[in-house]
Amino acid sequence: MTSLSALDHAAFVQPRCSLCWRTGPAAALDTPADLLHAAAREHLTHAHPGAPDDAVEIVPSRAVIGWDGIEPPHEWHNRVFPPTW
Repeated sequence: MTSLSALDHAAFVQPRCSLCWRTGPAAALDTPADLLHAAAREHLTHAHPGAPDDAVEIVPSRAVIGWDGIEPPHEWHNRVFPPTW
């Protein structure tokens, strides 16, 4: 996994399902891991019943061209690229 320390100030984290490659909602770097894992478990329960919890990984991400810095990068990402869960 990529080191979060290598990312710039536009960084956030996002859960990604390794079974369907869909992504969950982006979250700030300081978001408690329990919240991200709860969202992952909810996705697995609905989309892939019986799948193990480790089918979803929390991956670092960052805002791309278009982020103006006015709103937090994870909020911008969720607005511009809505989660697919």
